[in-house]
Amino acid sequence: SPFPLPSTPRRHCMKTLIFGSLNQDIVYDVDHFGQPGETTKALHISKYPGGKGLNQAIAASKAGSNVHMAGCIGPEGTWLLNELETAGVNATHIRIVPDTATGTAIIERDPAGANRILLDPGANNCCTPEQIRETLAGFEAGDLLICQNEISHLTSLLEQAKAKRMRILFNPAPMTPDILDLDLREVTWLAVNESECARLLGCTCDDPMQLCRLFRQRYPETGLVLTLGSRGSLSLQGQSLCRVPSCCVQAVDTTGAGDTWLGYFADGCSRGLSVPDSMMRANAAAALSVQVAGAASSIPSDREVSAFLAQQPMESVITELEL
Repeated sequence: SPFPLPSTPRRHCMKTLIFGSLNQDIVYDVDHFGQPGETTKALHISKYPGGKGLNQAIAASKAGSNVHMAGCIGPEGTWLLNELETAGVNATHIRIVPDTATGTAIIERDPAGANRILLDPGANNCCTPEQIRETLAGFEAGDLLICQNEISHLTSLLEQAKAKRMRILFNPAPMTPDILDLDLREVTWLAVNESECARLLGCTCDDPMQLCRLFRQRYPETGLVLTLGSRGSLSLQGQSLCRVPSCCVQAVDTTGAGDTWLGYFADGCSRGLSVPDSMMRANAAAALSVQVAGAASSIPSDREVSAFLAQQPMESVITELEL
């Protein structure tokens, strides 16, 4: 495994650093998504902590990891620090940037729980190579870095983390053209959905197995986590391919489900669980999260995930597939 750690107590001695986005999520409940030119009336408005970085940090912390969060916020976003600290995340590496607004996501949510998101990155674009260097000074070889594509100077972050021999779990969302210029050979695990994987590979394929074959040819040393929504997830590492089906639940709000999945997957691998077991825990955590409104506020605790898993049929887990 790229996470060669033995089983450990609930709080691991190894550190997990999430260097990523911190947002204010403003959610508008609507009875349908409007068409171009249509005015849609909001049924209800809510405000939640969000951003892929913050969501993943809280998920990994609730799962049991020793989590540190780094990034940037504006002066009006200091309430996000309280949210992180309440979840057990060390927030000392977060910078408050004067005269800059905190990142904000405007989210439309329909009755089925589906969403559309408009993002203003705000202070997330204020991360600098100097901040990255100062932050990574507190981490060592073998520590885990989790990052996404919602902050500035991502190339510098990956290069500096690789130089320190940190393990890297990269979630390249949202997908933008500059992601194609990154050297993904520096990454230990790449976590993507089907459309993101196809874009990275420069193809239009929608067959998950074929995507795995193409990925292995392009990046033989990089592990792949391919999330398939209601169809579960695939994991590819070298010649080993495993699939875990999703848990069947009624979705209320899918916002942040992918971040919940990733945080729990990272924690499972870091604490020494097998890749299939880590995927199973991640699927269960994501299934619980979509039954509650909000992103960070919907992330379940380790105890809740364990109780939910105890009710699931173990034979539903497929550990090995042939490419």
